[in-house]
Amino acid sequence: INAAANGRMLPLVTADGRASDRTVMRDVIATNVLGTLYSNQIFAQRLGQHADDGAEVKGVIINVSSIGAIDGVVGASYVASKAAVNGLALSLAREFSELGIRVMTIAPGGIDTPMFREGANEATYKLIAESVPGLKRTGTADEFASLVKHICENDYLNGSVIRLDGGMRIPFTSNVGKDSNRVN
Repeated sequence: INAAANGRMLPLVTADGRASDRTVMRDVIATNVLGTLYSNQIFAQRLGQHADDGAEVKGVIINVSSIGAIDGVVGASYVASKAAVNGLALSLAREFSELGIRVMTIAPGGIDTPMFREGANEATYKLIAESVPGLKRTGTADEFASLVKHICENDYLNGSVIRLDGGMRIPFTSNVGKDSNRVN
């Protein structure tokens, strides 16, 4: 499971018209895209060096993306990096098929984790939780773990991105993580 991420939601241009810090943008891309590629490469290389035991599937890679890449949150470098992770699911599943490795991606929505709480103020957290149809809450680590377990047990899941978001869609706001909870 490749879940390391840089969750900085930095716009390309600030509200006062200045270009955002490119060093931060590079760090987001490096962590989320290159980190994913490197960890997938090392895992596939190591598993591919093992003797063929005749099993159709020798292993599975689960990369973690974000519904922000699909729903278009403000934060272009983060969105681009997570969209790249989504794009790798089918490509790497095909590439690694000869090695007996499946590749899946989970795109979580609001899962109650320290990183999620760190990145959102209370108003934003409440807005996201209330956006989940029916449940009106964020997801749990146990729900995420349950999906991971199912992916590991179901060999027919391969090359896809699964949203884990309770059916929510991210409302547009340019104020995520700020003091205002205005939604446009």
